[in-house]
Amino acid sequence: MQATTPAGIAADNSVEVALLRANHPDCAVIVVGFCFGGSNSWLYAASGHRLAGEIGFRDRPMADALHGPASASSVAEITCPLHDLFDGADPLIPPETIAEWDSILPTCGVSRGIVI
Repeated sequence: MQATTPAGIAADNSVEVALLRANHPDCAVIVVGFCFGGSNSWLYAASGHRLAGEIGFRDRPMADALHGPASASSVAEITCPLHDLFDGADPLIPPETIAEWDSILPTCGVSRGIVI
């Protein structure tokens, strides 16, 4: 995990989405991630790939570079709805972090659904 980079993850996802669209040009593409992958799904949602949505499970909003991209810095680039599910008792994702993430998204026009 520590050897991955946001650019590498985005490159891998770009190949996958291009393949999906080449074989199924009318399909809607949604990115789904869990924990580290959930945090990186925000980065991909901000990468201009015309996604239909993002779903994150136990993702870490506002994460640092070791645990995922700094999501807040990419919020203005997100062009699809987000739906994120959090465990309210997770010590790695305190309620105030979720509240901060929830307050940042609408200021950039991002449609979101957050479930705790």
